[in-house]
Amino acid sequence: MYNYEWTADDRLCSWMETRRRVRMNYEQLYNRTTVVVICSFLHKRRIFNRVYNRTCSRNISDATRPTSLRPVFINGMPINQPSPAPVTPPHVFLMHIHRDAVVTRLGDVISGRLKLVLYACSNDVKRSLPPHLDRIPLYNEVFVISQFWGTGVFHRMVEIVPRIVLFVDFLKANPGIRILAPEVGGRLAQLLGIIGLERLRLISGVARANIVYQPRSTRCGFPNVQEVQTLSQLYHRYIERSFPRQPRKRLILIRRSTSRRFSEQREIEAALKRAAADFNVTYTRFIDNPTPSLNETMTQY
Repeated sequence: MYNYEWTADDRLCSWMETRRRVRMNYEQLYNRTTVVVICSFLHKRRIFNRVYNRTCSRNISDATRPTSLRPVFINGMPINQPSPAPVTPPHVFLMHIHRDAVVTRLGDVISGRLKLVLYACSNDVKRSLPPHLDRIPLYNEVFVISQFWGTGVFHRMVEIVPRIVLFVDFLKANPGIRILAPEVGGRLAQLLGIIGLERLRLISGVARANIVYQPRSTRCGFPNVQEVQTLSQLYHRYIERSFPRQPRKRLILIRRSTSRRFSEQREIEAALKRAAADFNVTYTRFIDNPTPSLNETMTQY
């Protein structure tokens, strides 16, 4: 499994390497001590976070050389945890199975006197049951993949769908198990369809079930490497079966229309268009309003 480094010029690297204290924390695996994350405001809108003591490569050639994944991305602790917590080894894949349980819309599970809140981008540990239990839909078996921010593009791709990928064969063999997700249609249903799971199995919101399957969560800011890489292989196989091979001669600019967008969008677009012409590649804008279809997205990337 190989990855490619990102690079920047000296001015940007120097800015990234400047240490500033902020509220967000990362925790180291081995001594479980909290360390300061380095960040700064970008045009008063975007916060740039990085792992403590992260170096910035100034050599553009590093982006073309495959490297092994850094251990911190396998062993990193969740962001914003209020205190050190027990660490599950990254090679262990736990499945919590509950009987006679209530599942919240964020994927937390309440069974008896226990509420199990896995590490994610939310930590609602209140043990109170939802009101009007008799009105909550009751299912026989439910598989949970819902998490906070689950309808966002990034969170859907790297936090929600990867939670299910190691159990696709299990779910195919047991078609009666419903899948509790942040949404029941749209892009999520399309992505699950690619890996062989029907959209009719999706449910959302608060639910009750006789049996609840709760796979390990995706930690906030640290996608699980094993699940993400496995899902990537399934996507690649689907693309190879479904679409003709595309030449990799495309320069893509992701244009956001609301938050975290470039303040100098026009100037950046003009510069990339000139670069695409200079290097004889196709310049393409990937916009979010509206987002291209899933088929178009797969062929572009």
